[in-house]
Amino acid sequence: MERDTRDPLRAVIALHPTKSECIAVALGDQIRVRESSGVQTVQVKQDSKAAADGAQTIIRSMVFSPDGAYLAAGGDDKMLYLYKTDDWHMIHAFPSKKKISSVSFSPSGEHIFAATKYGDVLVAPVLPDGNGSFSEMALLMGHFCSIITCIKVSRNNMWLASCDREGKVRVTVIPSDPMQGAYEIVSFCLGHEKFVSTCAFIVPESGKELILSGGGDGFIKLWNPVDGHEMDSVDLGKPVLTLTSSVTQDLVFAVLDGSNEVSVLSVDDKNKIVRDSVLLEIPVVTGADATAQGQAWFVGGPVGSESGLRVACMQRSGNTWEHVATHDSLSKLENCSKDDTPLFHSYLPENLDKKRCKVTTQAM
Repeated sequence: MERDTRDPLRAVIALHPTKSECIAVALGDQIRVRESSGVQTVQVKQDSKAAADGAQTIIRSMVFSPDGAYLAAGGDDKMLYLYKTDDWHMIHAFPSKKKISSVSFSPSGEHIFAATKYGDVLVAPVLPDGNGSFSEMALLMGHFCSIITCIKVSRNNMWLASCDREGKVRVTVIPSDPMQGAYEIVSFCLGHEKFVSTCAFIVPESGKELILSGGGDGFIKLWNPVDGHEMDSVDLGKPVLTLTSSVTQDLVFAVLDGSNEVSVLSVDDKNKIVRDSVLLEIPVVTGADATAQGQAWFVGGPVGSESGLRVACMQRSGNTWEHVATHDSLSKLENCSKDDTPLFHSYLPENLDKKRCKVTTQAM
């Protein structure tokens, strides 16, 4: 069966929230996990069960639970897979009527959220009931048949931000019991001229939680989630594929579609977006995640291909970033050191210390 070239095969990455050595990378129908066992790479094969229409098993989104006990993954075969991370056993596969575009856990980790290409956000409990049976996914909220591209949970554990192909970002209150549905809309963030592919929460020095969004128009927009007011906008010049917050949420990494460029975004004390552009030694970056230890990991390779997978890491040092490693194998990363070839170069050469390969930030 041929793949849909409108949504090509892309690698995605997820980092364990407490174990910096645990990295999961999904490409197509496989999830590969590197753990503290050294060079061993755990192969996590997807369940062979597929949708009735024969859709392919291609993972589009993957995330660890807040405590790291579970890994959830969903994609084109209309299944949400739930794994136990102590032995990587798949404990359940939740069926969906439509392809899954984005997954996330509730703040407590007790529920899984799954956005679909039909415009719904579904929810299911992580644990089975008293009889050992898992509940079916229920409707949490909907975007009225507009394809949902991304869902993110806020740091204050109160809001769910969802983006769609109609150019909007919706902010919804997460109820105490998500299985009963989410009916309280906080705001709509409107201003993108094309589809919104991604969003992320960011917390500047003011401590006020804000939202960054990006999509087909190439703009990064800053929003006040309380009233949907647009606070700032920066043109990155290319469609934005993903936005990923650092663990402290003071930085957001923007991956540009079809490019090896990554923008490191922050917000200054005047609520203006600050951008620094870096180039990775990856042909095309497709995914990013960050750890509590101040590292940012990226994955990519030739889009639409199962070969040429590469992973890269940057280490935060104060307000600068230093390369750690880049390689075509998760297992070989353990042997990489800071003495390897630098994995990124700055678009701002006057601010690049080539000896230490540091990049400083500048406002646009």
